[in-house]
Amino acid sequence: MDMKELSVEKFSERIAQRTPMPGGVSACAAAAALAAALVQMGAKTAMKQVADEEARKRMEAVDESAEILRKGLLKLIQRDSAAYGMYMAALRLPKATGKEITLREDKKQAALKNACLSPLQAAERSLRVLALANMCLQFRGGAVADVLSGALLARSAALGAERAVKYNLRYIADVFFERDMARQCAAIKRNARRLEKSARAAYFTFIEDKQTPDK
Repeated sequence: MDMKELSVEKFSERIAQRTPMPGGVSACAAAAALAAALVQMGAKTAMKQVADEEARKRMEAVDESAEILRKGLLKLIQRDSAAYGMYMAALRLPKATGKEITLREDKKQAALKNACLSPLQAAERSLRVLALANMCLQFRGGAVADVLSGALLARSAALGAERAVKYNLRYIADVFFERDMARQCAAIKRNARRLEKSARAAYFTFIEDKQTPDK
């Protein structure tokens, strides 16, 4: 079943079951897709309000980029489930002989690496949504609260998916792969927190400006 085709109600019901998939990474990808949609709402609102043609074009670019990310994140929901299926298939391989044990372990490691890549992609795309939210908040359209909600969703999705990568890395035998993934995870954490701080600052600056009486 294609998870991205499920209604919100059915998707949440599937997550609530006592089964491993869909799980945390799928939920993070879905949350980030919703965050991208909120950024699109903000960009479209800003397009109607800004008078400058260059600013309008920038908001159009934000809208288009967020749309690409939204669709890509929805696809990752299914990809994450497929990655888990690969790992389970590897566990079911025979292990009666030395050759079978070696093949089984190789398949397990390949599946585990793949299981690291899908949450990493979810985290990276969530981070890009967060960056777009920051761009959108600079124009202070009427949907700033919605865009900030999107920024906070994207930040949580990025950090949640990053944790999933780190969890899977515990079982990786390839030291170089593990170190590279760990380095990328550290960068995701730093950038997520930095961009969240920037988004909050832009939002509260807008609120303070609205509350300051004209002189």
